[in-house]
Amino acid sequence: MSAKRLLPLIICAALFLQGCGAAQTSESPNLYVPEETGDAGANYRTLVLEPEDIYKDSTLSLSPVYDVTMEIAADEPLILAEYLVGRNDRVTAGEPLVRLTRDVSQADVLQAELALQRAEKQQARQMQQLEDALEGTRRRTDLSEAARTAQEALDQLAIEEQQLLDQRESEALTQAIADAEVLMEDVYYYAPFDGIVGSVANFGPGEKINAGTVMMTLNKADSLLLVGNSGTDFFQYGMEVTVEYGGAKSKTSTSGRVVATDRVLSEYLPHSENIYIRLEDSSIPAEKLDRASATVHTLQLKDQMLVPRSAVKAENGAYYVSILEGDTVQKRYILPGVTVGNVGEYRIQVLSGLSFGQQVILD
Repeated sequence: MSAKRLLPLIICAALFLQGCGAAQTSESPNLYVPEETGDAGANYRTLVLEPEDIYKDSTLSLSPVYDVTMEIAADEPLILAEYLVGRNDRVTAGEPLVRLTRDVSQADVLQAELALQRAEKQQARQMQQLEDALEGTRRRTDLSEAARTAQEALDQLAIEEQQLLDQRESEALTQAIADAEVLMEDVYYYAPFDGIVGSVANFGPGEKINAGTVMMTLNKADSLLLVGNSGTDFFQYGMEVTVEYGGAKSKTSTSGRVVATDRVLSEYLPHSENIYIRLEDSSIPAEKLDRASATVHTLQLKDQMLVPRSAVKAENGAYYVSILEGDTVQKRYILPGVTVGNVGEYRIQVLSGLSFGQQVILD
């Protein structure tokens, strides 16, 4: 083929190839170009993304209970004089709790004293008779010397026997007087240990209390526990917890430790589904712990990415945050996960769309 015929073909081929190249360039996908969404020169408040752990707070409602409680009961029939302590009072070991009396009077003592006086007069008469008999024997002239000596020995033996009987009777009557006087003394029941008064029976002064009747209960001061039914496995034996108590406007926090659960129980506690917590501060009165609660901080996920919820925006069903890359403000779409934190401090877990080290704009 001649050169004159090839030239038009070469020109057409070149034009065709140029057109194909232009079409390929217009149809190729665009690479990511950061979208500027704000004033790059503005003074933004930012947060640098760093790995964080996600914790879960589990809260348990609690009520106070004592693991050592003693009943103070009457061990004989008594009459109440007065209670010396009241409910929730703190007492020390040996402190009197209640004063009582026995059903005796001064007349009982006087009766015992009169019985002793009568007995002593009777003894004196009997002794005088025996001594007179001995003296009469010594004066008898109708008896031989041997017979009189034998009779004197018998009379003397009778006197000694009567003296022994009189002594025993006098001692018994004297003891009866002492017993009557003791019975007239007040009866006290004392605290066996440092404790807090629990319930107090509703008896008034002068009322009779039968033997075995419980007058009050006393809780051991250092045995206060807080009990609650968790229904979860977050509270484990030996775990340290934070306990809050008091009214809504006067919440107070203290620390405690789980001392028994439904899986690991102290031997003095019955098997149950409850969690028992002992406070480090045993001086807190039980009446302040009626509405206590325990919170445990449990690790859920490590090295997670979290951003403040206020930094996350919604757009057509999708979520994005703005980040600062150098002098450029860019919009980055994210895949959100769980929301954690408290009211006013909520943060959102970011599953994809961002990288650690990036600066998220908070404003």
